[in-house]
Amino acid sequence: NRLDISDMTARRYLQELADKDLLVRVHGGAEKLRSGSLLANERSNIEKQGLQIAEKQEIAKFAGHLVEERETIFIGPGTTLEFFARELPIDNIRVVTNSLPVFIILNERKLTDLILIGGN
Repeated sequence: NRLDISDMTARRYLQELADKDLLVRVHGGAEKLRSGSLLANERSNIEKQGLQIAEKQEIAKFAGHLVEERETIFIGPGTTLEFFARELPIDNIRVVTNSLPVFIILNERKLTDLILIGGN
């Protein structure tokens, strides 16, 4: 260990740098952001949650009315879709998602037919 720190401390430091958008986490470590990359200017999820709230709520309410009983829907990641998860009627529907925040919102709302899928 060249830095004389624990693996857990290294992971925590890497996460702090990722939270500040100074690097991007990858399996087994981290990579430097390229100055011209889209990720270099990407806002954090927390920042995006506070942007255009009224518009996201309006989209979420409209989309919520499109879902009918006994449907299976997929909800991907994104802050607008997190608002949608809060507005979604949860009676007699199945939701499949790859978004942990969406999963948490729907689980807290007691949606009984909820599937979280994994990936890389």
